[in-house]
Amino acid sequence: MNKKGQINDFDLEDDLEEEPSSKQNSSEDLKKMIIKLMLIIGGGILALILILTITSMFTKKTYAYEKIEEIMKEAAKEYLTENPSLLAMADTKTIEVPVANLISSGKMLPLSEYRNDGSNCTGSVIVAKVGTEYVYTAKLDCGDSYSSTALYAKILEDSPITTSGYGLYSINGEKVFRGEKVNNYVQLEKALWRIVKIDENNNIVLIKETQIGYTAPWDDRYNESVGYNVGLNVYATSRIKEYLEEKYNTEKEDEIFLSVNDKAKLISYDICVGSRATNSKTNTNGIECQTKALGQKIGLLTVSDYINASVDPNCETAEDQSCQNYNYLVKNFNWWLTTPVTNTTDRAYSVNTKGEIKTSQTGDYYNVRPVIKLNSMVTISGGTGDINDPYIVK
Repeated sequence: MNKKGQINDFDLEDDLEEEPSSKQNSSEDLKKMIIKLMLIIGGGILALILILTITSMFTKKTYAYEKIEEIMKEAAKEYLTENPSLLAMADTKTIEVPVANLISSGKMLPLSEYRNDGSNCTGSVIVAKVGTEYVYTAKLDCGDSYSSTALYAKILEDSPITTSGYGLYSINGEKVFRGEKVNNYVQLEKALWRIVKIDENNNIVLIKETQIGYTAPWDDRYNESVGYNVGLNVYATSRIKEYLEEKYNTEKEDEIFLSVNDKAKLISYDICVGSRATNSKTNTNGIECQTKALGQKIGLLTVSDYINASVDPNCETAEDQSCQNYNYLVKNFNWWLTTPVTNTTDRAYSVNTKGEIKTSQTGDYYNVRPVIKLNSMVTISGGTGDINDPYIVK
């Protein structure tokens, strides 16, 4: 500015030049600060990742027990593939592969490596052949921490032996469900079943909750003594035996009631098919088991087993109508039992819609409720046996 207060052109130019320069410096400082901050944040993230990576290298990963069971099964498949002679043994019987074998062969790590809680676990894998497929079931025992729960053990835990009312009774060395309302429901992959009893070896006898297929005759062959095609009550050659085997082996999707995995859990058993008098009071299967169909995978219920399911004290013989009372086996359809009637050639026992035991001509068409036996080693994933919460077989 000159003496007269006028603005000098050079002064104005200096001011205009200084202002942009100042703004430019501030912008560059801000950029440097942002870059520095980003570098700090990025470095922190990288450091965190490095710390987590190093920590994970020295920290055991904890697997869920169910996941460990899957690892065991996959290890067993690989182990037996490399040992075909062992696998071949499963063609004729159920085999058990200890986890120790899987570990020593390098197919899996020691069980302690899959948990970081100090669990002391042991286990094995059960292998069975069904049709052309091998089915693997893992058994894992980690003491109080976890155990692959055996179905029979859970049943006994939930239903202690009783001597009155509804529940589980000890009869002739077996544990038998009796009464109208009992928690004995089991869900297999394809269908719902009821537990009839646990045998002396802890194998579990099941009867299908509903019928299979269409109605069928017990037998419909020509009967020489009667002179008609009314059937013969000899189970070994009966139509009902053929029918059960046909349904067991069916490949029709809408008729399958036992999956491959279900079948792998079954054991062969001897079906009691001896004839019985209508007034007999022997309900231990002692009479029915005088004749047996050996080594079967599927059959029917005996008269003794049906009678024992009722807690009515007046249910003692096949003639007693009171056997329909307090009996969980009663259904609203007619169905066959496996027991022939003594001193006849054409009659077998059935159960009618009321739940009464009847003597029926073998040529009659009734529904079929198959009976199977689960291996004692079968495990469950949950359930209480209630109809709304059945035992779920793995």
